[in-house]
Amino acid sequence: MVFILIGIILIAIIVYLVAAWRWQCRSNPMCHVPQELDMINLGSTYAFYDFAYTDTEKSGANLANVPQYLDMDNLLLQKYIDHLKKGGKVLIVLPNFVFASLGGEYNRKVYYEALRRREIKNFDQKRYWKCVWKAAKEPFFHEYKKQKERWKGHVASIEEKQKHADGRVADWEEKLGVVSVQTGEVTETLRDCIRQNQKLVKDMIAFCREHEAEPVLILPPTSEIMNQKVADACIEAYLKEPVLQIVKDTDVRMLDYLRQKNLQSEKLYLNSDCLNAEGQKIFMEQLMKDIWDA
Repeated sequence: MVFILIGIILIAIIVYLVAAWRWQCRSNPMCHVPQELDMINLGSTYAFYDFAYTDTEKSGANLANVPQYLDMDNLLLQKYIDHLKKGGKVLIVLPNFVFASLGGEYNRKVYYEALRRREIKNFDQKRYWKCVWKAAKEPFFHEYKKQKERWKGHVASIEEKQKHADGRVADWEEKLGVVSVQTGEVTETLRDCIRQNQKLVKDMIAFCREHEAEPVLILPPTSEIMNQKVADACIEAYLKEPVLQIVKDTDVRMLDYLRQKNLQSEKLYLNSDCLNAEGQKIFMEQLMKDIWDA
């Protein structure tokens, strides 16, 4: 009788874990990307908050994450390219200092839910079960919805946005090894990193074209607060020059919103570089015109 009871309990636990995991997967937009899309965007934190297609006339999917590096952009592109219509657009989003890092940690829950094990770099079985356990502890809380809604109702002050910008700068200089955001100086280590990422973006462009999709490079906007922290010479060295070289080599279309005047006001941002709902609306209206009416 005891063994039967233990067996029932174990079965109940397994059923609960599976149900909780599937519930979490349903809340992950990467688990159910529609077919026959007009466009998809890749990208990191900027793109996660800046892009939305619900109020546009085109169907699209935001495949950005917080954070996400170019190597995972490339993996997601390969996984979801067939979800596009023939001639669909792939927006490759390239924010400040995106070329200065070769990648990050990909044993995060969002990828373990959406991707096959063989698709996850350095798949970790132990990490997988930690993700299942996390889902079991809070099966009715949608992590992905919470990420976007955590700022709802919160209006950051100028002081908070200044502090956020200072934190970004500290990360770029301390974690990425940027010499100073006030100069265009680039170490040889970072030059090599930039070259490798340029090649990766070129490979993504070629892959899009092989699958009859049009790649478009997007430089997302940042607020005047952030733009005052980073010198023009630094932007040129770490972003503009690498991007323009890619454009020259591949003849790809590029849209630059980095310092666009109507997207400079800090009132359009959640922090110093991620658009709020008002900013997103202005940006998406301009983006759709530039992409589809050009």
